[in-house]
Amino acid sequence: MGKDNYYNWRFFAVLTILVFASPLSVLGQKRCSTMEYEAYRRNQNPKMETSKIFENWLVKRIAHKKFTTPGAKTSAAVVTIPVVVHVVHMGEPVGQGSNISDAQIISQIEVLNEDFRRLNSDASETLPVFAPVADDMEIEFTLAKQTPEGLPTDGIVRVLSDQSSYGLRDAIKLSNLSYWPAEDYLNIWVTTLGSSLLGFAQFPVSSLEGLEDASNNRLTDGLVMRYQSFGSNTKGTFPSLIAPYDRGRTATHEMGHFFGLRHIWGDGNCSQDDFCLDTPSSSSEHEGCNLARESCGQLSMVQNYMDYTDDVCMNLFTSDQKERMRTVLESSPRRQSLTTSSGAIDPSLVTDDLGVKSVINPSLSQCGTTFTPTIEVRNYGTNDITAARVNFSVNGVVVESIDVNLSLAPLDTDTLTFSTVNDINVGSNDILFEVIETNGIPDNNPANNTQSLTYIVNTERVTSINETFEIFPTDWIVVNADASTTWLLQSAPGISQNNKAMMIDYFGYEDALGEIDRLISPPLDFSNASSISLTFRYAYVNRNDQQDRLTVAMSTNCGSSFENIIFDEVGPTLATSDAQETAFVPEDKSHWKKISINLDDFAGAQDVRLAFDAQNGEGNNLYLDDVVLEMEQQYDTDISIKAVLSPAAISCNNTFVPGIQIENPGRLTVSNFTAQYSIDGVQQATVEALSLNPGEEMTVEFPEITLADGQFEFDFQIVNPSGQTDQNPENNQVIAFQSINNTTEEAPIREVFKNTDLENTGWQVVNPDRDKTWLITPAAGNGINNNAAYINGYDYETTGEEDWLVSPVLDFGGANEASLTFKFSYANVNNYNDLLKIRVSRDCGETFDDPIYVKQSVALGVTTSSQPWVPAAEEDWRSEFVNLDSYAGYEQVRLAFVFENQFGNNLYIDDIEFFLTSDRDFPVPETNSFVIYPNPVINDNFNASFNLANKEDIHLAIFDSKGQVVYERNLEKTLNQTYTLELPQLINGVYFVKTAGTSLNDVQKLLIQK
Repeated sequence: MGKDNYYNWRFFAVLTILVFASPLSVLGQKRCSTMEYEAYRRNQNPKMETSKIFENWLVKRIAHKKFTTPGAKTSAAVVTIPVVVHVVHMGEPVGQGSNISDAQIISQIEVLNEDFRRLNSDASETLPVFAPVADDMEIEFTLAKQTPEGLPTDGIVRVLSDQSSYGLRDAIKLSNLSYWPAEDYLNIWVTTLGSSLLGFAQFPVSSLEGLEDASNNRLTDGLVMRYQSFGSNTKGTFPSLIAPYDRGRTATHEMGHFFGLRHIWGDGNCSQDDFCLDTPSSSSEHEGCNLARESCGQLSMVQNYMDYTDDVCMNLFTSDQKERMRTVLESSPRRQSLTTSSGAIDPSLVTDDLGVKSVINPSLSQCGTTFTPTIEVRNYGTNDITAARVNFSVNGVVVESIDVNLSLAPLDTDTLTFSTVNDINVGSNDILFEVIETNGIPDNNPANNTQSLTYIVNTERVTSINETFEIFPTDWIVVNADASTTWLLQSAPGISQNNKAMMIDYFGYEDALGEIDRLISPPLDFSNASSISLTFRYAYVNRNDQQDRLTVAMSTNCGSSFENIIFDEVGPTLATSDAQETAFVPEDKSHWKKISINLDDFAGAQDVRLAFDAQNGEGNNLYLDDVVLEMEQQYDTDISIKAVLSPAAISCNNTFVPGIQIENPGRLTVSNFTAQYSIDGVQQATVEALSLNPGEEMTVEFPEITLADGQFEFDFQIVNPSGQTDQNPENNQVIAFQSINNTTEEAPIREVFKNTDLENTGWQVVNPDRDKTWLITPAAGNGINNNAAYINGYDYETTGEEDWLVSPVLDFGGANEASLTFKFSYANVNNYNDLLKIRVSRDCGETFDDPIYVKQSVALGVTTSSQPWVPAAEEDWRSEFVNLDSYAGYEQVRLAFVFENQFGNNLYIDDIEFFLTSDRDFPVPETNSFVIYPNPVINDNFNASFNLANKEDIHLAIFDSKGQVVYERNLEKTLNQTYTLELPQLINGVYFVKTAGTSLNDVQKLLIQK
């Protein structure tokens, strides 16, 4: 690929994305997506960009070190960082394609060492103006010399992948393929990257104030690199490398980010700094190698490794950049630990060294009291091992000591099995395996002799959870690895005054950064589940932007592992309310957030557990409450009413055919069943239906009926599937409500809710759950003695329910245009997501189209309030305009205001007006008046807009200056219309427009100037 197609591939703080295309499109895509990747990983901190949080912390940290002289050079001990390179390839021979050669990898390590020690051959080419601040970072890199198990290695791991390329969201996939502990090794994954990525690196983090959550993301910590830009053609011939990124400076740049450096232009403009005083400000990145380029009124440092210039152009880091990196090395836990890692030291192998490589059985927990202890051992020594003694202990007591004969050459492994344990304690157990002797003598390397775990046993499975934590649940398990602060039951008002919840005290949980405390549910049996849902509430506020974390995970092996992450939030994005520096206690409803998660993917699993993992960031207190897990179970014999097809909730049709949709969710065929229904308690009809196979659906229709106008309750039931009792009778009955009313109003229409009873307004309510719904109530701020339609969302506990406020039948038959205006008042409660939707029907309410208007709590709120909302002033109301042109010409239109409850706040609707125009900008006259526009008239037509209190017939007449009538027209049923009057016969001059009706008697001057 030529230079032009690669021209704009360049480095990224956490990620740079550019698109392969023609040279022009590549140049047009010049951007670094550091913030894009940060937003992907944390959904961004709404209070402060995470990069700024990092900078604030780092600036403070450097200030504490009192580096007050810009560009002042300091010396420090040279540190060596062990590197493991994971070559993720597609099966090519070594040295071809993505399976790059050892020599290419070694060339990259050499470039890193030269660039970070300022031993690069092009150091002498640094411009004289910048040479005084160019500095030696005193950081060196070496390919790892020993594995995490302490075995010799060359620091290169090759792993076959079946994925052709990787991208922004695939870091964890690469980690799952190959990973060494990030505390001890700098992981670099080299592979094929898509979307023109060159590579990305993870920012460092720390226990100190202000760093983002990368410290908790150890599995992705490191660099991900495109194989075509990893290595240097100055140190060999490597055909896969492509200029101008063929000298290894991409990895140098990314390594700068790994140690905390920003781009030298600060990812902004001249006012956005990189927080290094000795790197000149810049308006943007630089490309190519224009050494004379100026930006922000000064010479640009285009040779800095943290710019976007070509590899051949780069040759320096600065002294201030060094201070930043060295500060991170001293303070960031996973950077600091790299400097003392044994991975950089040749392993010291000894004789007679048998180690416990892994525990095969038991795992973390199980659903029974019987298991067979099993471990994998390895010969880590230099001589053969023929015998060993290994102990198995439970809760500090040796249960069994076995002497085994082995035949293990160095590095060989074997499996050791102990006697089956039949009576392990229900609850938490400490399990320990330990090598006692090797070849008849004490083992020569005690460091690898033991493996331990906490083993949790539950024996009973449940099919649902409804845990309110009013008392401590004895069937839940707390895993407290450090035997320190952990989950406990605590008072937690806000949902109710006497409410209790599980809580973990991160405000006082010190000296345990990153410690995970796990709250595990009892075992769950989803073997008969067809659908599963989980909801829970939590409350948390951040402190000093610390990185407390809540992760919810599922296990399908009874707790042996929790690999299925279903919820994961950290730090500021976890917060449910504003940050505070004091210990947090939720005090009102707004402090709580409700989470709903679909778990249908786990249907059929038998040994399921749910884990709430709280990870300490030394921030503030975290509360958990109201964990509800429900499932729809599958039975052998089960038939259900899936939906009511007829009647519709609102209708104009007095005669119709009742019908229901039937489903067989059971395992067995239903040979026959009976369907029946009643109206207002009076039995109506019974239908004997045919067979239905598992998973099939069918429609059952009853005889046609005729009802008068009014409201009716329908009770549909199905019974006797295959002549038996239904094993799941809960889905055999559905109650439906119908309102038949064909009272029609010809548009335009206005509703201001003067009547205190909705039934007298012509508007109707659809209230499926028969709980809180639309009412009329006093509502200040929108006129004197004002009323409004209102729904009590604050106290509405049934989340997800919809309540409909449905208009009378609207006749738009004679209209070419239509629109709606209304006023609303709502106060957003933090973290709750009520919705207001508008849906419209063309067939009198039988069917409604998809919503034409949707607003969620944040957009809907005219303010925020954690208390029940009541409007009190004019500014508490907002006006909305909705175009209804697609319904003009229809005679049976109904419109519904639909409130979807999500445990939020009260909503008020008022001053609903339907217009026969879609011009949202037409002048609205004062009440009981009209306006003429444009005036003067410059062509053959003008508009007359009316705004009357009630519909009335208006007589409109136009007089010339002599008092003669030149035009007149009767405007029937006028309310809020705008009429366009075409009068080509009128010549220039002064005219008078007179309007007369029941409440209107007015004359206005009209000037025509064509």
